[in-house]
Amino acid sequence: MLQNYLSVVAIFFTAWYTFLVLYLYETGGLRVTAIVTDSHYRMAVALIRDLGEAGIRVIACDYDDISENPGAVSRYVSSRIRIRRMSAVKDIAAICRSVCESDVCPPALLPVGNETQAMLSSASNQLSGCAGFLLPTCEQLDAWNDKVNVARTAAELGIRVPHRFDTAHGEDIEFPAVVKPACGERFGLHAADRYSIVYDRDDMARKIGHFRKLTGEEPIVQE
Repeated sequence: MLQNYLSVVAIFFTAWYTFLVLYLYETGGLRVTAIVTDSHYRMAVALIRDLGEAGIRVIACDYDDISENPGAVSRYVSSRIRIRRMSAVKDIAAICRSVCESDVCPPALLPVGNETQAMLSSASNQLSGCAGFLLPTCEQLDAWNDKVNVARTAAELGIRVPHRFDTAHGEDIEFPAVVKPACGERFGLHAADRYSIVYDRDDMARKIGHFRKLTGEEPIVQE
């Protein structure tokens, strides 16, 4: 599973860099500013470093309720801008327009967090005139954040996936097991809050109740 996760991360980075190379080509090699959102994530830290080493100006953008933000203090960041969750699209669009006024070409917008990706994807029309970006559609995000859909697709492709226990029909559970919602991203859950490891039936019942209350849906139980 770790190998599959790393493969997905590699695909995302390859897509981002391909986008940036094409963007630089289209702008005739002019200076490009990259706006990296959710700069507190480790993936953002690596992205900021690699962009900075490539000579690209980086603006770190994150929410104003984030206290620890390692990406924002990177030596490769030219400026850090804090935005409000309630007006994030409006704030990010304002940042993009500000860069357009100072640079010859629009900035490259690189949203890192799932929540930000979903939000900007649904508002891509508001950003198309002031930024270059590579975003999946809302439908694509919903499909690939759905763990049931991903597991089904992987199985069809011959990729081994963890067994999902049929708790509704009393299938015997092999512990330890994992309890998680089908799509924790849709409910704004952070990565560490999207699953729980359980070691017995009582523990499992508590975690199922926890996720059921959070999402209003029946969670998944996997090996």
